[in-house]
Amino acid sequence: MRKARSTVRPPTTATLAATSLSAAAAEQDTPAQLASDVPVLDLAKLVPAGQKAALMQQLRDLEKDTGWRLRLFTSNGPVSSPSVEDIRAAWHPDDNTVIVLADPTSPNILRFNTGINVQLQRLPRGFFIELQSRFGNMIYVREEGEATAVMNTMTTLTDCLRKDEGCPVVPGLPENQYALTLITSVVGGFVFGYASRLEPQGFVARKWVWLLLFAPLWGTLFLVFGVGPIVTRTADKLPLLGNLAGFLAAAGVFQLTPLFSKDAVDMPYSRRDDDDSR
Repeated sequence: MRKARSTVRPPTTATLAATSLSAAAAEQDTPAQLASDVPVLDLAKLVPAGQKAALMQQLRDLEKDTGWRLRLFTSNGPVSSPSVEDIRAAWHPDDNTVIVLADPTSPNILRFNTGINVQLQRLPRGFFIELQSRFGNMIYVREEGEATAVMNTMTTLTDCLRKDEGCPVVPGLPENQYALTLITSVVGGFVFGYASRLEPQGFVARKWVWLLLFAPLWGTLFLVFGVGPIVTRTADKLPLLGNLAGFLAAAGVFQLTPLFSKDAVDMPYSRRDDDDSR
């Protein structure tokens, strides 16, 4: 008796392609997946596939441990579904909620919807303005990518919401911001050096009085704009030492350069008056 042959055939290329497409479609977010226990709805596909599950667990742990609720919604431009009402009905945003809205079609891809308790107890309004300008601007997105911008935003928010004192400013010191602090420190040093070379005249009986009179200028440039942004954003002492060196070097220019000798910084009008009187 002859055995019947198996009719099982190997999958064809078309079958494999259809299976792959079905699996990919199953992994894609849809408006129907919006729910209270789903903290991320990524319609724009900005979150890397391998990191989405970890991000969702990170947000769930944040809410469980601290009570602060962080959500992420991404879309390519305005969408009719889900609507604002759908999002509110699913996520129930309250005073302890932050919703990050990411739209890669906008000039700045980040927007935030924040509860009042978040701004009063953890993250002030200025924090979100700085966060938007740091990670959402076109230059950063072009250089680092949309996925990096979104993930860095979510990490920064999670870390700051976990801190008892919150974050008055966005942690970290970007290179362009440090360059600005260095420039203001150097300019402050020039002002300090110039004031230190002025001779007593009129109501100024001592040279050091000039330093006090110019203190609002060089102090603001060096301390407020040169030192303040560093000590509030990073514990690294190297940028602080660099700005201090720049300040001292600029001030020393007036002591070491003949161009800024005593005759160069004396009051010219007083000498002219003396010459006329002769």
